[in-house]
Amino acid sequence: MPYRGWAGERVERERADIGGARMWTEYVRERRPVVLEGLLVDEAWRGGSWADLGELKAKAGDALVKVERLGEGGQFGTGNARERMRLRELVEKLEGGEEGYYLTTQYESGEDEEDAEEEWPAVDDVLPAPTDRLAGDFPAQPEVLGELVLQQCNLWLGRSKEGRTTGLHHDFHDNLYMLLRGEKRFVLFPPSAHEYLHVRGAVQEVHENGLIVYEEGVRADGLTEEEAEAWRAAGAAGGADEAGEGERVAKRARVEEEEEDDDDESEEESVAPVWGEAGDDDGDDDDEWEGEHNCADDYEAVEEELAAVENKEPESFSKIKTSVLHKHFGVGGASGEIEEGELRPLAGCPAPIVVELKAGEMLYLPAGWFHEVTSRGTEGVHMAFNYWMHPPDGKEAAYVDAAAWKAYRAAVAAAVEAKQK
Repeated sequence: MPYRGWAGERVERERADIGGARMWTEYVRERRPVVLEGLLVDEAWRGGSWADLGELKAKAGDALVKVERLGEGGQFGTGNARERMRLRELVEKLEGGEEGYYLTTQYESGEDEEDAEEEWPAVDDVLPAPTDRLAGDFPAQPEVLGELVLQQCNLWLGRSKEGRTTGLHHDFHDNLYMLLRGEKRFVLFPPSAHEYLHVRGAVQEVHENGLIVYEEGVRADGLTEEEAEAWRAAGAAGGADEAGEGERVAKRARVEEEEEDDDDESEEESVAPVWGEAGDDDGDDDDEWEGEHNCADDYEAVEEELAAVENKEPESFSKIKTSVLHKHFGVGGASGEIEEGELRPLAGCPAPIVVELKAGEMLYLPAGWFHEVTSRGTEGVHMAFNYWMHPPDGKEAAYVDAAAWKAYRAAVAAAVEAKQK
């Protein structure tokens, strides 16, 4: 089924105390973005104190985080290399004027052996570092998000006086984005615009709620039928522990299938020669080819290496350069010639909705909405905190598959409780 949510021309602004019932009826259910003026009104919310960097260091400075390095073209968010450091070290770099680092989502990527886990967790890591150290300052289930089930919380932290951008992309979860420090400009397109925006992946389906999927069999709530069945069975067995085991089984099955696919692909690929270290001029022959040297082989190897780097970018990212996107639509007054051959939105693409967000405001963005974000900081530093929630597929209740999501919700609550101890 095609996307059936809202696709208007202007994002409304509401008070932060809108309440969960009205938020559901007018925005979440309608798949409609909205700016909320103010931060959470929940009694448990104390996250505004983190804007004081000294306070943030005192509460979570020892947290070990993976920090993204600035990529080519002065852009973050496209699979750039990440570096491990303590949060305190990052904050001190930012305070010292460093603009080449950005704290983003703490996903597990298999970059090193420390990422490997012997067993799958029951659910996604709902409170990754440093949010686990800050868990006493925010509610795990904000009232304004109603019955939506938490997928993950994240802290976003960087520095830029002139403005740094993320590439144009969409997420797979509903997002409540809270700006604690600085300014952000969001350039938004509805999920239905995917056919104009040159996404890297091959879109298999766009669900009615806006969820864009790149593999067959993923439902509008983000689960496969096999995963949902495992959750239903686990819930019937009784309790979060059983639900956790059901999720482990489902994830394990999916990973084993992906590994088999990878093995099949690797058998079909030819083995490329290994290059020596760049700048290795010590006179040895360590970097020479075995057998006859062929310049065509050199060229093919370089092309493969460049393609491998490019393919690290997520499927949900657009291939359009941010500078081209801005010039094409005149975002922020951008102008100038677009070089011949540069990808630009296809004819018929709707004009973007531009939203300016200031510290002390929130943006609700449903799953599948494309966004490019430019960040500027108060005295350089900008900071945000967000909730990603599993996308709803119901009209009355949030989720159609009530039994599966009851078990999933219980497992999330258990995971949050374990982190808060």
